[in-house]
Amino acid sequence: MKRIYGAPILAEVENMKNVLELNGIESTISNQFLSVGIGGIDCNPELWVEERDVERALEIIQTTDKGLNESQETWVCTQCNEEVEGQFSECWNCGKARSTEPSVRSDRPENHTFNCEQGGDLSDNSESCRGPREN
Repeated sequence: MKRIYGAPILAEVENMKNVLELNGIESTISNQFLSVGIGGIDCNPELWVEERDVERALEIIQTTDKGLNESQETWVCTQCNEEVEGQFSECWNCGKARSTEPSVRSDRPENHTFNCEQGGDLSDNSESCRGPREN
């Protein structure tokens, strides 16, 4: 058997194990409980597969990791121009499905100031009201 994947969080390793199993590859997790009992020592949970499955398993893991990282990036709705956190596949504001096109916010230039409902300013950098607007 050969170690092909490891992570500090057991749930991540278990998730990869499930992905491999869905693709017909059996795997084993080692150090599953060791990292909980020994603090400060590098004994993260690891995923092991048979030698014959290593190449295919690594391809599946690489593809899965890439997809997970891409899906976590904040995106901008192409319909209402709202920023949406990466884990969501639909806009929380208008319900439009996430587009595969690159998104750029056109209505909020950098360092632009907007009026808050409470009568202050909303800085694009802080996303919080800064008090009454000074002219």
